[in-house]
Order: sequence, then structure tokens, then C-alpha cells
Amino acid sequence: MIGAIGTLLMMLTAPLVGIVAALPLVVLVVSVVPSISLMGALVIQGTRLYPVSAGITPGVLTLAIGCLLLVGTVSRIVRIQSGKFDWLVVTLLSLTSIVIPGFVIQAFNSSLFHLIATANMVLIPFMAGIVVFGAGRRSNFLVIVFTSVTMIVNAVVSIWQARVGTQGLVDSGLQYGTVVRQIDGVLRSPGLMLSNAELGLFAGAVLLMAVLLWPVAVGKLSRFMFVATIISAIMALVLSTSRSGLILFIAGVSAKILFSMVRNRRNNTERRSISAVGKVSIVCLPPVIVYSFIKYGADSSFSLIERFSVWGSLLENRLSLFGTGAGSVGGSSYSNFNPNIPVFVDNAWLSLLIQYGIYGTVVFILVLFLWLFRIYRARDSSRNESKLARENLGSIIFAVLVCGFFTEILDYGLTMTVLGGAIGYYSFHLIQETNSF
Repeated sequence: MIGAIGTLLMMLTAPLVGIVAALPLVVLVVSVVPSISLMGALVIQGTRLYPVSAGITPGVLTLAIGCLLLVGTVSRIVRIQSGKFDWLVVTLLSLTSIVIPGFVIQAFNSSLFHLIATANMVLIPFMAGIVVFGAGRRSNFLVIVFTSVTMIVNAVVSIWQARVGTQGLVDSGLQYGTVVRQIDGVLRSPGLMLSNAELGLFAGAVLLMAVLLWPVAVGKLSRFMFVATIISAIMALVLSTSRSGLILFIAGVSAKILFSMVRNRRNNTERRSISAVGKVSIVCLPPVIVYSFIKYGADSSFSLIERFSVWGSLLENRLSLFGTGAGSVGGSSYSNFNPNIPVFVDNAWLSLLIQYGIYGTVVFILVLFLWLFRIYRARDSSRNESKLARENLGSIIFAVLVCGFFTEILDYGLTMTVLGGAIGYYSFHLIQETNSF
């Protein structure tokens, strides 16, 4: 009897002991190579279905991802040169001024762990951007590889899920209504994530990055893998039936076309801001994806339109100067640590207004405007990289702004890890090439 109890205790405590024992090694490795934290975050977030099915709560995974990125962020900060550190300080102070009142308010209404989980969700894109900021080419190449592999694996799984069907997934133990969902009788494949929305937004972000990064990465990543990534992103986007992911992609490529047209009008001698492959992708991919949505049976726009009818009611008794508190509504309110009733908004900017109030929203708009103005005013370098970086950075920000009106994109950690990393990458190149950003 005693031996059986001892064996059971060892089985229960062995994983925890292993994790604790591995922490110093993880911290050491990430301290030496900060980009490993981003790769780990991509893999954990992109395969959350497995650990959650094994009994690990999503909140614990989110905290683990945050801790991993935090170590990488601190390690990157100590490597940033003083001239580039000023940009980082201004960004973090601006973020702090927006969210601090909301966290102070929520401190009296929620648990400590919920506040930590909310702060982690807010910081994920900034930490991803800092980790990539100033990283070497080899490190960024590995991040691209990990992102591509995560996308390809999820696409393969989503194809299998589509073949198995809704009933087959439910019979396998997945919960209907959360992980397994339908639209007009059509399965919304989640891949290895916890919802189809996560998969769809991730696919939209990867597809956008593939088009924007093609001139940069095509020489470093094999053409086969790059094409496989694009095809996988399209398949995952269609099978997830995520219209929000489609909006993210179309908004981004539309902004890229607009920015390129404006620059070409100013300088008719240079028309290579988009590669031939990029031009074909921008022109052909949106209609192909829309047609695929229709053929798959996911052409209904009701779920997008119905959101407009609930936004007015959400603002009732929730609009104030400093908001209702960080994590009171939105994706972060669904944290396992939140003792209050969660409220989904499906609008990132309305969620920002409710959580952080009129003050936080006004400060956010001012900071965003000043940041975009700095991008616009950045002096062109003789090298094409700075011009490409400015266009792509503007395209990503525009895509996030537009997509935010249809979903709470800031609360999707994996998508914001990819986009935040891209913003950090292009911001560094602007500073490096123009010395005026």
C-alpha cells in the first residue's frame, strides 16, 4: 500500500520536478539566444490543443509563454545599443500610460493571477517585437522557419479534421461549441489550436507576412517551403472559415498596393518595391481565397453583421473616463483566473474603449498617430531596404487597425506574436537604415 502511494506521488510530482529542474537551463539558453523564446512561444501557442487536452489549463500555458518571452525580452534589452534604446523606452512608457489606470481599477475587482494573465496578453506583441528587434539574420531566419512549420502542421491537421467531420471530432473527445464549431452546417476546423478563430487569424497573418517578406526571405528559405507555407495558410484560412483572417490579409495587401503606388508616383525610376511573385500573389490570392470560401460553404456574412447590433448594448453603463478595468471584457476576460463573468466584444477598439476608458483610447490614438507620423517622416535611404521596411510596417499596422473592427485581434496571442515580431523587425531596419526614425 505504501509502495503504491509512493509510486503515485512520484508519477504526479515527476513532471513538476522536471519542469522546475529545466527552468535554469531554459533561462540560460534564452539568455544567450533571445530568439529561442520567440520560437518556443510560437510552438506552444500553435499546438495548444494537445497540452489542454492533457489537462493543462490555457491560463497556465499563457503564463508560461509570457515568462518565456519575458526572459527573451530582458536578454534582448541588455543587448540593444543606447541610441536605439530611446525608441524602446518611449514605446514602453506610452504603453504604460495607457493601461496603468485600467490595471489599478481591476486590481480591486479581480484576482492577482487574472491581472497577470491580462498583462501578459497586452505585452505579448511588444515582447515579440523587442525579441526580434536587433536580432541577427540567422535568428530571424529560424523564427521564419518555426512559423512556417507551425503553419504547415496546422494546415495538415485541419485537412484531416475536415475529412473526419464534426461528429468524428466530437467522438474523439473534443468539446462541441468551443473547440469544435460549425457555420451553416460546415465544420470550422481549429487545427492544433483551441478555436477556428485562432487558426484563421494566424493563417491570415502568415499569408500576409509571406507576401510582404518574399523579396527578403525567398533567398534564405527554400522555395518549396515558402510555397508550402503559402498553400498551407490558404488551406487553414479556408477550412477555419475565418472571415477575420481574410480581412487581415486583404487589408494588408491593399495597403501595400496603395503605399507602393504612392512611392512609384514620386519616383518613377524605381518600381521594384514589390517582386513579381509578390505582385501575382497580391492580385490573385484574395479572389482565389474568397472563391474557396464560397465553394466550401462558408460564404455567410451573418456572424460579421450581427456584431454591429450588440456593440451599442455593450457600451451601456460601461463607458467612462478610465474604463471598467483591464481584462473586464474581451478575450482576456475569458481567462481561467477571472472570477467575474466574461464578456466578448468582437471589436478590439471597442474593447479598448470599455477596458481603458476615454482616457486610454485618446492616448492610444495620439501615440499611434505620432508613431505613424514618424514612419512617414523617416528619411529615405539610398538602399531599398528602408523603403520596403516603411511600406511593410505601414501595411501591417493598417491591417491590424482594420481587422480590429471585426474581432479582438489584440487578444489572439499567436497572431500578435507574428505581427509584433514583424513590426519589431521592420522598426529596427528603419532605425538602422535611416537613422531618423
